[in-house]
Amino acid sequence: MEVFGPSVIEVLLDEHRVLPVLDGLDELPPPAHARVLAALNDTLDAHTPLVLTCRTADYTTAVAQAGVLAGAAVIEPAPVRATDALALLRMATPPGVRQARLGALAEHLACHPQGPTAQALASPLMVALARAVYADAPADPAELTDSRRFPTAAAVEHHLLDSLVPALYARAHRQDPTARGPDPARARDYLTYLATMLDRHGIHDLAWWQLYRWTPALAQPWTRAMVWALAAAALSPLDVLSPEINLPIVLLAGVVALVCLQGAGAWMASRTTLTARPIAAAGFTAACGGLVAATAGGTFYAVRHDRGIDGFAGSVGTLAGALGFLSLMVMFGSGLPVPPRMPSRGNLSLRNWRRRLPRAAATVLSGAVLGGAALNLSALNFTPHSHEILTWRAWQYGLAFGAVLGTGQAVLQWTRHSANFHDVTTARSSMRADRFVTLANGVTSAILVTLASLILLVTYPPPGWGEVRFQLLFALPVVGPFGLTLAAVAHAWPHYTLTRTVLALQGRLPWRLQGFLAHAHRLGILRQVGAVYQFRHARLQHHLARPGSVPRPHTSPTRSDSPSLR
Repeated sequence: MEVFGPSVIEVLLDEHRVLPVLDGLDELPPPAHARVLAALNDTLDAHTPLVLTCRTADYTTAVAQAGVLAGAAVIEPAPVRATDALALLRMATPPGVRQARLGALAEHLACHPQGPTAQALASPLMVALARAVYADAPADPAELTDSRRFPTAAAVEHHLLDSLVPALYARAHRQDPTARGPDPARARDYLTYLATMLDRHGIHDLAWWQLYRWTPALAQPWTRAMVWALAAAALSPLDVLSPEINLPIVLLAGVVALVCLQGAGAWMASRTTLTARPIAAAGFTAACGGLVAATAGGTFYAVRHDRGIDGFAGSVGTLAGALGFLSLMVMFGSGLPVPPRMPSRGNLSLRNWRRRLPRAAATVLSGAVLGGAALNLSALNFTPHSHEILTWRAWQYGLAFGAVLGTGQAVLQWTRHSANFHDVTTARSSMRADRFVTLANGVTSAILVTLASLILLVTYPPPGWGEVRFQLLFALPVVGPFGLTLAAVAHAWPHYTLTRTVLALQGRLPWRLQGFLAHAHRLGILRQVGAVYQFRHARLQHHLARPGSVPRPHTSPTRSDSPSLR
């Protein structure tokens, strides 16, 4: 650019000195196909050389929406003649010994033009596989002349499909022996497991945020709820003792609350009419979880401390108000505690502010009102005799603190958005975006829940800073994990991370799954469409997933491929 000027690219294109090749239009999200064709028509004239490859069905759909490319000649693959297949293999094979090995195959094809090998190589896909397996690999193509080993064209095809993955990984290792990665056999086992699970679920898209469905413990709502509730309880230290915080009751109520909240959230998420109203859905879920957990905690408290019906009712009322308020505040910013349909992405912008501002204002107002109500209920239970004096003070503190808490959750709610399946992004970038939103929401929710629990549980009149600090040291490690977990389970990254860890421990998948998938994409085994991966050839997926191909876990850790060319 510095030598030839800023217009060098336009000059090279105008003089036809550059041939642009846009490979894989179908790897973009479907809505982008038509936009790309329209942009090419607007940018390039009909005489500009261009090669555009795309699967036939996707190209036809894009043309129907955006119109044909000006001056485009569409070329579709036709059955390959044996001589042409052999010529393609010779062109891709380095000179020397490997070229000489093609002599036996050439003689066999000449003598048996209708034989199994010739029939198999009539498919452009099989020619491409043969090139990958034999052109730059130690394998001998003369083995395809063995009629006993390959009596049918299907046997040849199965052999090429079987050999593709090991050949590509072995070639990558030869090209860069220092590169870290799985050996060919283990890589094939990983890909076989992926293909098997995709076939079992009847899909072709490998979406990382749906990977939790492959683990029985996370696939069902109630077992998933129990797993995360126990994980939150495990994060809470069991040796914390405080005269103001009854730890067993808090832990019991927290575990029951998380289980009930996730169960109610899963039921709400399955009702599309209710999920269209997120505040109402969050309120109903918080009410269900808070009431059930408060009943369990109140019963335990009354039995343990030999309290009567009054003690039971007071404990239930206080816990219901506290748990309902805290969980509702978390769900305002994070959403229902269920795996989302799409991952999250953060975007602190003023776009569509007219539509988003009323919801943010409703969150702040709801937080203020609910905070005042919850604190007033707590005051009634802890100091019933001075309730007349403390009512106004409770409302004052509750409204103020609830407004602050609601503001924090409104900001989180403003920044959190669900990604779209058609976003032009990658699997790794979408996972990183969801991880960032998850950690931001989780840490913020843990702090806010801890502060809110202090306001609800402190004695009256309001304590000094020293007592608040003392309470905070005990409340943060006990209450914080429950707020963190409740916010985290509303995002995709925690479910993905837990599933990936379980499958890696079982030897089903590698520890660095995203790196493995990206490497397989570079080798041409997988293709990437937006944030999801697919096997580049549907036949390869079905072949790897055929019965009997599922590998034993390691002890340690057809769509058309026809291109359209212009």
